[in-house]
Amino acid sequence: MKAVRGRGYTLIELLIAIALMSMVAALAIPVIAAQNAQKLDLAASEVAAALNFARSEALRTGQYYGVRIGSADSHVRVFLLNRSPLPPTEVYNVLHPVDKKIYDIALSSAAFSSGVSVSQSAFLYSPQPASEAVAFDPEGRPLLLTNAGARALLVSGSATVSRQGDSRTISVERETGRVRIS
Repeated sequence: MKAVRGRGYTLIELLIAIALMSMVAALAIPVIAAQNAQKLDLAASEVAAALNFARSEALRTGQYYGVRIGSADSHVRVFLLNRSPLPPTEVYNVLHPVDKKIYDIALSSAAFSSGVSVSQSAFLYSPQPASEAVAFDPEGRPLLLTNAGARALLVSGSATVSRQGDSRTISVERETGRVRIS
């Protein structure tokens, strides 16, 4: 009489399968962590590029350009500041220098930065309240034009982008308008 063997896997086969899956998982986790840091770095670089672009356009054209970095919607928008009539208004018709579309980037849904959010955006002006926007005058200095058309100089300004517990801060220097990432 033949011995009937039950269907299933032996303990050795199961242990080998678990060991193989563990090795694959151990190799995949560092790759995923590196992608998170890379997306965060790319998002911070994009915010810095928008600030630098607005500053360079102000220097180049002699007009006021700025950037609004929204913490509620994680958008980065470059604008031209229309100074007349008062109060000054932000005009969002500035084209991105590469793709020639309106300069409006949604960090949380862009392919290069999906999952990244703006956790903080505050530009402090004396004596005005904080704003999520910074404008640059024709000399490249960061400032805010008040409703009466007066200039309020930047005291300090930064935006922070975050993803899965990690973050990068983009700062604007108060005197020169230069941008740095930390």
